[in-house]
Amino acid sequence: MDQRTKGIIVTTVAAVLCGCPGLLILLISVTMMTPLWEQVFGSSSPTGLGYVLLCVALIGIMITLAVGVVTLRKRSAPPVDVSGPMPPPA
Repeated sequence: MDQRTKGIIVTTVAAVLCGCPGLLILLISVTMMTPLWEQVFGSSSPTGLGYVLLCVALIGIMITLAVGVVTLRKRSAPPVDVSGPMPPPA
C-alpha cells in the first residue's frame, strides 16, 4: 500500500471519528445559544455549556483538517546529487 492510499484512509477515519461528531456538536451548541432553545425546552438558554460545546466542536473539526493537510500534502522530491559526472543525453 503506497503513502497516498494510507493518507486517504487516515483522513477518512479522522473525518468519521472527529469531523462528523464535531459538526453534530457544533449544530447542538449553536442551537443551545439561540432563543429557540428557551421556546422548545422552556428553560433559560445554557450559554455556558453552549460555548464549551462550541470549542469542543471546533477542535474536532480542526483535527480533521490538520490530519487531511498533513497526510495528503505533496511531499518534495528528494535532492538530486549533481556532484558526479552527467550522463550522456538520450
